[in-house]
Parts: sequence; C-alpha cells; structure tokens
Amino acid sequence: MKGLLQWVKEEGKQRGVIVNMSEWTLIDHGKEFPQQQNNFDCGTFAIVCADYLVDNLPLNFSQEDMEFWRHKIAIDILRGKLRY
Repeated sequence: MKGLLQWVKEEGKQRGVIVNMSEWTLIDHGKEFPQQQNNFDCGTFAIVCADYLVDNLPLNFSQEDMEFWRHKIAIDILRGKLRY
C-alpha cells in the first residue's frame, strides 16, 4: 500500500500536480475483499471494490453479483452518468 501511495505521488509529480500526502489515509482491508472466480471480471471487481470503499460500504458482494454489476456499469457508461 505504501508503494501504491508512492506511485500516486510520483504520477502527480510527473503531471505537475502536488499530492499532499497528509490528505491520504492508508486502510488495510486485508482478506476481506471478495474474490474473483473467473478470468474476465477483474475490471468489474476493481470498479465495484472502489465504489464500495469510497462509499464506506461493507464489501459484501460476490462473483454471483458480477452479471448485475457488468450490466449496471454498461448502462451508466451509455447514459454518461452514475446512477444509484
């Protein structure tokens, strides 16, 4: 996680953006992340994990929910906005 935070800092530096490290909090969610069970839902899992974490929701979804999330993400993209 520290490596990821360092990457954010370096990317900001390359783009001329000052990243204030004191504004970031590292939270280790360890093994509580739901696990992908196939070879094609990695992007969907990443989006859903990020969405849940930003909204401080419990990570209580699973592989069985991915068809719903793939459709929701596709509809949101086509509409040009996120709907909850």
